[in-house]
Amino acid sequence: MEHTISEIVEEFSTKIGMKFIIVEGYAKAYDFYIKINFELLNNTEEEIKKLNKAKERNPSQTFILFQNITKL
Repeated sequence: MEHTISEIVEEFSTKIGMKFIIVEGYAKAYDFYIKINFELLNNTEEEIKKLNKAKERNPSQTFILFQNITKL
């Protein structure tokens, strides 16, 4: 997926203004998103604790994550 995001950014960055990709991800997929450089929108200790609990108790709970594509 990271390769695909990079290709999209490369193709469209000169044609339109893009800075962020925002996703609503499931708690069970959090580690996947972090691996490809997404960050929690509300990146506080409290939110991270909630997320870690949700991964076990309610893996279908969703969280908002973003990626700053200017860093790719």
